[in-house]
Amino acid sequence: MGWQLGPLEFSNRLILGTGKYPSFDVMQACHQAAEVEMITLAVRRFDLSAEGKTNILHWIPPHLRILPNTAGCYNAEDAVRVARLAREALETDWIKLEVIGDPHSLYPDNEATLVAAQALAKEKFIILPYVNADPILAKKISRSWLCSCYASRECDWLRPRGPEPFRSSVDMRSAQALQDSHDCRCRRRNSE
Repeated sequence: MGWQLGPLEFSNRLILGTGKYPSFDVMQACHQAAEVEMITLAVRRFDLSAEGKTNILHWIPPHLRILPNTAGCYNAEDAVRVARLAREALETDWIKLEVIGDPHSLYPDNEATLVAAQALAKEKFIILPYVNADPILAKKISRSWLCSCYASRECDWLRPRGPEPFRSSVDMRSAQALQDSHDCRCRRRNSE
C-alpha cells in the first residue's frame, strides 16, 4: 500500500538513516535489503570534499530520495545554516529539521525548532520537523509549511496508541505524524 509525503508517493513507509553503520557498504546493503525509497543524511557528518568511495553519496543509488537533516544542531541559527548548506550541496528543498535541546536524551528543543522552521519556510523549504509531543506546536507548524512531523523517539503518546493525540491537533489533510526511532526497536502495530 502506497503513502504520500507532501507531493511524493512511496510504496515503502520505512525511512532509514545513513549513520552508525560500520561501513558504507554495510549501509548500502541495509538500504537495499529494506527496499527503502528515502533515507536521511546528517549534513554535518558528511564530508563535502570527499571524492570517490570516501564520499557517502557514492554509496547512495540515484533512485533513493535523500532527506538531509540538521542533526547535531543545538540552536535555530545553526539549523538554518545547515539547512541552507544541504539545499546547495544536495539540490533539494526538503529538510528534516532537528534542533536538539538535550545532548544526552537527544530530545528536541521545540521552541528553537519553531524559530528555525519559520525562517526556513520563508525560503520555501519543505520541512519535516523533529519535535516532542506538543500538539500546540504541531498546530502552529502545520498551518502552512509543514510536510510532516517527526515525533521524538521517546514520546509517550506514541507508545500505547500511535500518534492519535498528535493527529487530533494537526490538520491531517496537509500533514502526517511520523515516528522517529533512532534506537531501531521494532514494535508490533495494532491494526485498527
